[in-house]
Amino acid sequence: VYRLLFPRSVTTAAVVYAAIAVLQLGQHSTSSGLSAFLGLVASLGLFAGPLLVQGALVELVRSVHEGRTPERIRSIFGVSRKRFWPLVWTSLYYTFGVLLRLLLLVVPGLIAAARWSLMVPVVVLEGQGASAARARSSQLVQGQTGRVLGCLAVSYVVTLAPSVAVLLSDLGFGTATFLDFAIASRTAPLTAH
Repeated sequence: VYRLLFPRSVTTAAVVYAAIAVLQLGQHSTSSGLSAFLGLVASLGLFAGPLLVQGALVELVRSVHEGRTPERIRSIFGVSRKRFWPLVWTSLYYTFGVLLRLLLLVVPGLIAAARWSLMVPVVVLEGQGASAARARSSQLVQGQTGRVLGCLAVSYVVTLAPSVAVLLSDLGFGTATFLDFAIASRTAPLTAH
């Protein structure tokens, strides 16, 4: 799926991550008042952007699975925007639920990460809220938890390693921002698909 939809997926992700990068560069190069405002908008973009990308990419994959020609990027973002608030709650539910379980004991957190990994597709494709999406995701993953956890682990290593390398490097702000944009545009579709 990633190879088949590569151009459309990367372009979809790049639209959002380019806007975030422009906001970050603007924040870095302006005065204090405007810089604070751009920083706030960029922070909101860093939270909301990946949700919009993931929702849009789920819709893109749905159209291919249903044998339809993929919609224009604007249209698939429209589906994602319609489901924005359920995606926000689902993201918070997933993040805090997995983190809490990881803090209590590592194994329950890993199991939750695998079993709840399909929450976003359930929200976008089936129109469910966060709680119903958690239950449906667990149902879909049932019996395949180990395999799904393995896929998640590989996905996180592949996507986080380049970002960590940029973070730990001694690059200028502009170069690091551009590399973050390039990496996110290519890795967001991988994790979404």
